[in-house]
Amino acid sequence: MTHGVYSAGAAMARLEIYQEVTANNLANAATTGFRRDLMTAREPLRGESGMTLGPLRLGQVETAVMLESGGIEPTGSPTDLAISGDGFFVVESGGKNYLTRAGAFTRNENGEMVTATGDRLMGDSGPIAIESDDFAVSQAGEVSAGGAVVNTVRIASVAPGIALRKAGGSRIEMPASGVGPRPDSTGILQGYLEGSNVNAIREMVSLVEAFRIYQANSKSVTTADEILDKAVNEVGRARVA
Repeated sequence: MTHGVYSAGAAMARLEIYQEVTANNLANAATTGFRRDLMTAREPLRGESGMTLGPLRLGQVETAVMLESGGIEPTGSPTDLAISGDGFFVVESGGKNYLTRAGAFTRNENGEMVTATGDRLMGDSGPIAIESDDFAVSQAGEVSAGGAVVNTVRIASVAPGIALRKAGGSRIEMPASGVGPRPDSTGILQGYLEGSNVNAIREMVSLVEAFRIYQANSKSVTTADEILDKAVNEVGRARVA
């Protein structure tokens, strides 16, 4: 009986994590370049300890970044860039590079293209800096100003199956295995932005389903507790009598 209580309790703990992940997805349904997360749980493999919460064994709980593309919409702003196809922009902050699909850039006082938080957009020749207000970015990523190519937007690819970790602000940490070159089929669209890949309806349905399963497990715990109470008190008294 107590085994059932622990199993239901572990399921409820996993569902709480799932609901937090799903709620965060829903909150970022309108965030430029956001990539939704998917939580999964499985039995630990040999050598894996798995997650625990007090006496509850939750198994191997993991969160994966889902890379399907979001919708691309025109903005008309020359500093807005969107990636058509696979790959990521590379941005730099504090001497560290990150990946992102969020292309809402502006130009700082040095003419560098930066994100809203000041991360610099990287090119094949370092940070992209444009002195002229009249510039263009081709689908191949070439940045031209004054009739001359000044840099090329760097687009990095990630090998299939590589686990990615988010770093906040629509950024993704560089994988330890490194990144690959720009995919051949990838293009850059100037004056466009890619939105979130979150389907708000799907996330809402997931939340409702998770809540119902949580309620069912909670009822199981309550029922088991009532049975244990009767076993300890009523059955115990009957034997004494």
